[in-house]
Formats: sequence, C-alpha cells, structure tokens
Amino acid sequence: MKGELLASSVLSALLDKYENSEAFRKGEPTQARIQLRFTDSLVSGYTSGRLDPDDRAVLHAALAQMADRGFIELKWVKFEQGNILERVYLEWERIEDVYEYLGRTPRREELAEFTAQVDQWLKGLLNEGQPGTTGLHEAGWRQANPAQNGLPETGLSDPGLPERWGFLLNWVDDVLSFVCERGRIPSSMIPEEDATRALLLGALAGLVGMGEKSLPVRLFSKRHLGNSKVFEKQVQSHVVRLVRRYWSVGHPLDIEAPDDDATLLLELGIESGHEDITFCGPLRFRYKGIEAGGDVDASVFPFGLGIDASDVHRIAIEEASVSRILTIENKANYRTYVRGRRQSDELVVYLGGFASPAQRQFLRLLREFADPTAVPFHHWGDLDYGGILILQNLKNTCCPDVQAWRMEPSLLDEYRRYLEPIDDAYRAKLSRLLESQTYEWAHPLVRRILELGGTLEQEALLVNTQLE
Repeated sequence: MKGELLASSVLSALLDKYENSEAFRKGEPTQARIQLRFTDSLVSGYTSGRLDPDDRAVLHAALAQMADRGFIELKWVKFEQGNILERVYLEWERIEDVYEYLGRTPRREELAEFTAQVDQWLKGLLNEGQPGTTGLHEAGWRQANPAQNGLPETGLSDPGLPERWGFLLNWVDDVLSFVCERGRIPSSMIPEEDATRALLLGALAGLVGMGEKSLPVRLFSKRHLGNSKVFEKQVQSHVVRLVRRYWSVGHPLDIEAPDDDATLLLELGIESGHEDITFCGPLRFRYKGIEAGGDVDASVFPFGLGIDASDVHRIAIEEASVSRILTIENKANYRTYVRGRRQSDELVVYLGGFASPAQRQFLRLLREFADPTAVPFHHWGDLDYGGILILQNLKNTCCPDVQAWRMEPSLLDEYRRYLEPIDDAYRAKLSRLLESQTYEWAHPLVRRILELGGTLEQEALLVNTQLE
C-alpha cells in the first residue's frame, strides 16, 4: 500500500541524513540525533491535509511497527498522539538493522568497495608497469586501512611516479582524504557511477603505461577501453577536468594548462588529429625493425619533410652533420626560414606551440646524437608570455641547454609599431615570472614587455617578407 511505501521512504530519508552527518563521519553518536520534521516535503500532503486518510493511517501504523522494532522513535504533536507526527528520530543502535530491513547497501560498504577499487588500480599500475614507464615502487604505497570509524585513512607517500604523472598521487590522496573526512565519494574529482569510474581508471592506467608514446584517440580507446568511441563519449571530459585541476602540480613552472582540450590531450599522448614531426636539415636516419627502405637522407628535401609522430620511437639516427639545432614556434616563420635563410648544416624543427611528447622525444634523440658542447640548440618564438613558457618547457622536458634566438628585448623596440597591447591580468602573469629564478633568463624580456605594455608575435618580423 502507499502508506507502507511512504513509511519506507521516511526511513530511507533518515539514512540519507545519517550518511551526511557528523555521526557517520565519526562513527559514533553525537549530541544532535538524526531526525526529520514531518512536513509536506517529507511526506507529500501530510501537514496540508491532502494525504488520503487511509494512506495516513497505514503510514502511522507502519512507522509504529518500525518504532516497536527499535529502528526509530516517534514524537507526536502535543495532544495529537496517534494523529499528527511532529518528528521521527533514527535509533543509533539499530542502524545496521535498518539497512538490512530496507535492503540497502550500507554507505561504509560502498566506500570500502570504492577504496578497494582504487587500491587495485594502483596495484595494477605497479604490477604491469615497466621501468621507465610507471616508475612505481611498492614500498611507497600505504594501502588504505579501515580507521576506527570504518572510513579509510589516507597519507600516500611518493612512490617515484614519473614527473608528468606525479599529479595522480595528489589526486588519489585528495580523493581518499575527502572520503575519510566527508564520508562520501567526491563526485567533483572522480565519477560516483561504477562503470564510468572504471573507464576513467582504465584510461589513466593506459596513459601512464604508454610512457612517451602517443596514439590516435580512437585507437587508444579501442586498445585500453575496448571500444573506439567510448573515450570521447564517456571519459575524455573526466580526464581533461582532472588534468586541468592538477596541472600546476605536474607543471609548476608552466603555470597554465593549454587553452584547448586537443593540445592538452596531445600532451598526455592522445592525438585528436594527425600529428607530423616537421623538420629540415642534414639528418640521416632509419626506422628500427623495418627492413625495406634503408636509410632516409633528409638533406635531399630542400624545404623539409614530415614524419608521422607515432613513428618517432622507431627512429635511429645514423648521421647528423649539423652546426646548430633550431626550433621555431610558428609555421610562417618556419617556412620562411627554411626557404630563405637556413644554412646547409642547420637542422630546423617546427613546433607549432608547446612541444608535444613526440616532438620532445625527437629533440632528445637529436640532442643525444649531436654534441651539446659543439652544437648549440636555439629556439625562436613569440616575444610574449606563451613564447617564454614554450622555451622554458623545452628546457624542462628535453634540452636544458636550449637558448633563445631572435627573442631579445631590443626587438620590441625595433618592431614597436606591431606590438599587441596587454591588459592587467596579462601583466600579473608576466610579473609572476619575475619572482621565479627559473625564468631569470627571460627577466630582461619580461621587464621590457611590461615597460612598453605590449608583446610581439614572431610573424611581425616577416612583414617585409625577409629576415634581417
């Protein structure tokens, strides 16, 4: 009958309130008892008189039976005993019986299953990871154990996860801390729904296991999630939100994550579109594990060539007779330089912005082959906040000795008429760089940008279709 269903809904509402209470988090009763006031919001039509009298009588009878079993205590309106309820209280000693009566899984069991799932995920990374990929060490993990109140403890130590994935430790620690302190799964940090959460953990494990390699998004999804479209439809938004939230942890010097999701995913090793490594210069290489074709002599391509980013890990450099390595941020400048100013012994690489994992791997191959003491490595980028961060990112991730080229402060004065004005928010970002010793190399440029109130895109140097 409807009245019995209403009584069960009242009991369930009491459990809801209990699971969000301090008593639940502490695992012990508090002075404030778990209670609900009888209003129309609790039982529709109860106080307004719209509830059917028969349903009302059955409701009262069902609640009275629950009270007799010790589940609840009823408080009636004065002089309305058996007619109008004022409040209903949940009895602490019988909470577990209430769960069983309603056929409802206790929140503590759900949280225990959740923490076990996260623990198994971590162990999966540990057992399946190879040196140079996950870098996990079992001694670094402390398995979550039940505390006295039945909620998991936290306090993960650093197990040596690769720097680019180190933020996962902070994420897991934050998630488990939230569970311990709040007694619920933090939906803003990890999906509450089991299937979606499993997909997210599977995707993250796949990304960590890839190391520095990259894959097209649908191939990644098929390989690690079993369906070529499930990542884009169900997981991508969670991954992007997670990485953006913890970006500053893994990239403390870069300050900001890429604005667009495609660039951010590429940083993780997921190609939303096709990526080529574009370069020009005297490089001779072969593809490891491929018998046909032999060596590739890039010097025969006067204006450069592009190789698929997914093949970078196959490259074995045979010869690089170069006097300098130069990376260029923007496409117009790259094309102009290789067609009109590149010296025959220069190797020029087009970046297009922040170097992707594949581009960084390619540059590391070049740096390992070319003697740093004899072959300088330069970068030419925009004279602005982004250009500075792109160069520092190269220093951080692959080539610490890279130096700025054609990014000197005097160019701001020379091309002053082409400066792009900056606002107060942009000034604040630049000013933070002046507080960092890491960016000391860029301080003269930053100060001049702030003095002139404008930045310079490197395309401005091509206005007269020639490089001076």
